[in-house]
Parts: sequence; C-alpha cells; structure tokens
Amino acid sequence: MSEKILIPLLCYNYGRFLSECLDSIINQTYENWKVVVRNPQSTDETDQVMTHYVKNDSRITYIKEKDSLSVGAARNRTIKENPDFPIIAYHDVDDIMIFDRLERSIRGIRDSDLIYGNMRAFGVHHKVIASFPYVNFKLLLNLDTIKAPTVCFRYEVWRDVDGFDESMKSASDWDFWLRVSKAGFKFKYLNQILTLYRIHSKSITSFQHFNIFHPRGKNTQDMKYARSKHTSKHMGIKSAILYLIILAYSRTKSKRF
Repeated sequence: MSEKILIPLLCYNYGRFLSECLDSIINQTYENWKVVVRNPQSTDETDQVMTHYVKNDSRITYIKEKDSLSVGAARNRTIKENPDFPIIAYHDVDDIMIFDRLERSIRGIRDSDLIYGNMRAFGVHHKVIASFPYVNFKLLLNLDTIKAPTVCFRYEVWRDVDGFDESMKSASDWDFWLRVSKAGFKFKYLNQILTLYRIHSKSITSFQHFNIFHPRGKNTQDMKYARSKHTSKHMGIKSAILYLIILAYSRTKSKRF
C-alpha cells in the first residue's frame, strides 16, 4: 500500500496563484495525498477558488482561520491534526510541483528521513536553483544547501524536533533543517528538478538571496535569532576543506546550468 502524503499550505492573499498550485498537485503521478489549505483572513479571491476545488476533489481540505498565523504555525496545526500521514511535503501556494515530484519523493525517502532536490525559477527570472548534498550540521549552519519547496520529510522527524518554530516568519524552514540535523536524522539529496519556484514582486528579495553562500534573509531578525539558537564553533579543518570543495563544485555547476 502506498504511503499517504500530507501537503500543508498557508494562503494569505495569494488566491491568484492557488489554481496553478493545486492543479500541479492534482495532476501528480502519485495520487495518495491530502492537501490542507489554511486561510488566515485573506481579503482576495481565495474563498471562491477553494470552493471550487473542495467541491471537486475530496483530497483537498479548506480551513478559514479566525486570526493570523505564521507559516510555521499553519504547518504545525495541519500536521498535528493529521498524525496518520507518514510523509509531509513542504510546498508553498505560489509554487508549482513537477508532475512526478511526489512519486520521486516517495522513492527517495524509503532509505532516509528527509529528502530534497533542485528547483527552477519562473516568472520574473528563469534559472535553475540547485541544492547541494548534505554533509554535516556545521556546513548546513553556514551554507544554504537545502531549498525548502523541494523537501519531503517523515512525520517522526517533525514530532521528534517539536515541529516548526511558530515565532519565526522568514527562516523557520532553515531552523527546522538545523534541528533535524542536530537530532541525527538522515538527509538525502536528489539531483533533480522537483519544483517550479515562482519569482514575483513579493518573492524577488528572497530570490536575490538564493545563493549557497548567502542564505535567504541572511541579515533578518529571524535569521539572527535562528543562528543564536544554533551557535557553533568554527568549522574545523575537515569541514573547511568540504566547504572549499562545495565552493568549487557550485561554480562548475552554475556554469553547467
């Protein structure tokens, strides 16, 4: 029997992107999934869009929140309410899944706890945004090696690290990877494009930071807060050598793409 995949989504005034996002999930080659869209008081067309999808697909659930909540809080609520789903797919409502992302993710996660891959930007910019193989905690603390919109992880991972930090707005994903790394879970990198990442007026700043050596939101309060939670000594000789290897490899890879 195929494992069930849970896809928690937060939609705040992003109703204009919802149809493309949901259609990309509905058209997946892997069909055993559930989407939960949480709406924290949007004032756009989100209600109308969701009415159509809920009516036509029983795998889609829509929840209107009475107040605002962070992306981390939305994901935590959905995962907590659905403990019978062993796999969680990280996704955002303004992005699009490659048609077989979930199928590839299920295959990849069989011998790991958290898997991720590459994505391609579309919209204002068009380029491949590559992740890199996981090495260790210290490198993950210093390099932006995991692209969130491509991630799938096991329910036990979320449970054992106490979920996402709900106080964070812009770096709760990175903070989550760091805690998963500290807990000793197994990461796996798929060198494949899994997600189309939309670049628009509200995401352009994040896109400008999509560089392995300049993590997104590097200088934001959330990023500083995350770093303070995960203070670490200097890399050490082995990690420093690996850092230089990844630097050289990333330059070669960027030319190839």
